[in-house]
Amino acid sequence: MFVICGCYSALEQGGEHNYTRFFSALCKLNYIKVAKNTETRSHIEDMSYPPPSRLARTSNTITGDESPSMEWDGTSDTCCNDNLEVPSQKAPTLESGDSDLDNDQDGMFQEDAESILSESGTETIKGYENVILREGEAITPPRQQSPPEERKPEETFRIHPDGKISEEEVREAMLEFVKAHCCYGSRPAKQMTITTILNVCALHYQLETFTETRSVSQDHEPLYTNSVDGPRNGVAPSPWQIDVEPDELFSNHTKSIEVPHTSTVRGCHICQSTGSVMCAYCNGTGQVLCILCGGTGMYTVGYTDTDGSYKTRLQMCYSCAASGRKICLSCGGSGKITCGTCEGRRRLRWYIRLTAQFENELSDYILQKTDLPDECIRDVGGVTVFEQTLPFVWPISCHPETEINENSLRIFNHHQNSWQDRRKLQQRQRLRAVPVNEANYTWKDVSTKFWVYGNERKVYSPDYPHQCCCGCTVL
Repeated sequence: MFVICGCYSALEQGGEHNYTRFFSALCKLNYIKVAKNTETRSHIEDMSYPPPSRLARTSNTITGDESPSMEWDGTSDTCCNDNLEVPSQKAPTLESGDSDLDNDQDGMFQEDAESILSESGTETIKGYENVILREGEAITPPRQQSPPEERKPEETFRIHPDGKISEEEVREAMLEFVKAHCCYGSRPAKQMTITTILNVCALHYQLETFTETRSVSQDHEPLYTNSVDGPRNGVAPSPWQIDVEPDELFSNHTKSIEVPHTSTVRGCHICQSTGSVMCAYCNGTGQVLCILCGGTGMYTVGYTDTDGSYKTRLQMCYSCAASGRKICLSCGGSGKITCGTCEGRRRLRWYIRLTAQFENELSDYILQKTDLPDECIRDVGGVTVFEQTLPFVWPISCHPETEINENSLRIFNHHQNSWQDRRKLQQRQRLRAVPVNEANYTWKDVSTKFWVYGNERKVYSPDYPHQCCCGCTVL
């Protein structure tokens, strides 16, 4: 049972209209029993509100049998009950001109009473007692178990072409490479003698683990409606019981949602539930110094005297009418501006925000038997010979290349034992075959080699003879 004392300041400012709605709502909700004191009952029947001194005398009688004891001396806004505290500042008035509070006067008894009473203190959300404002630590996910080995699917590897290219195609790729570098001379590419072409197939293995991290924090927004999804609507679910679907698998992104049944209404802590704050431009005075005269009311003007000499004199400032101050344009002279936190609504809706951070972890291994750097293989296209996407994958174990099987198991174990503070949503492993052609050539007294690799037939030639054309200087 609620005891009425802390909300009196709001009702006193709101007038007879709000007093009527407030006590009518509480009676309909059975929050109070008005039966023991005829003086208090007459006030409710007459729809008039008692003065503070009278409310102090009757506060102990407006209770039920199970209500906690409470005393109020009529001079402060703090009740003497340890279980219910009322903020010392005045609660926001519920004026009849507020459109969002008077749209449905006859059908909002429960919402009005709950909205007013919820400002008397902070409601505790079960399971979220220690949540802090806008910053939250990661919440450990429930334990996940790998599927049994009996459910391992069969491994099937596609047959891929070897990617071997002819001497003409190798030379054409080199000419395109030289053309893309403005300072490279084309003479070696046209005159070189290609001695041998070694065709190999590089294997690129990748394992991706798509993970999710969840954290909770407090947040607030201006109150625009009386209907809020608070603890009265049910128990708030735990963070990992809420469904949050990623926008795209294997892509890093973040999503934030509101935890159901965690909304509470409180007065704005920035403006003390007034809807406005002091203007920082004029420090609340409503006036600023005149820029023209610098606050003196006079400014210096120059003129040419009759004898042709240049002289100065003080003149009354026309901009501020010699007062030295002007009305602050930021607040219009009131000294206050609309509170940016509650946007002038005077109350805030607090809630628990759940943040889900999706991250994709990638590990790979490249098997190729030439001197071509591994970084080149990662950036080009190839042929996918094996791909598997499951909540939990198994390492490759049946490939003809033993190194692929061994490194697949190594990377798999690394992903299994890492990121224990995240939930693993999906895994994907892929094996690609990338064509690599190593061309050995001679030109004049130079004997070296280059590589043509990938489906795009990119060229890697660090030892190309003419890397600087005429007019260029090697630094």
